[in-house]
Amino acid sequence: MIGTWRWNAVAACALAAVIFLLSYRSNPLATAGIRTGIAFAVTFGIGFAVRWLLGQALAGAESAAAAQTRDAEAADEAAKGQSIDIVTPEDEEEAGLDLGFAPLSPPKLAKTESPIDPELLAQALRHMSDK
Repeated sequence: MIGTWRWNAVAACALAAVIFLLSYRSNPLATAGIRTGIAFAVTFGIGFAVRWLLGQALAGAESAAAAQTRDAEAADEAAKGQSIDIVTPEDEEEAGLDLGFAPLSPPKLAKTESPIDPELLAQALRHMSDK
């Protein structure tokens, strides 16, 4: 397709404005609005069809050199990923990695006594639930 949908919108708005100006004097406002909306939709759709037809007509007029260039680029893209060159180092030292393994030793969690008396906590909960 040639262009963008904005061309369709501009053409459809222009035609819709003309249709509205011609029909609002001799028709009720609702009828003029409906006809304007229909004109907008039809013009917008016809704009897409015209742009598609122009795009198809101009696509056939491409030069052979441009088509060959595009074909060569497509062939290069198709060849990518067809072969894999995998080389692994013989030694860990050649790779430059220090693979010394040391397991994690997290600190032990210990349960501590709460400094707040459970009876005091129960009274606070009862007090809060009364409100």
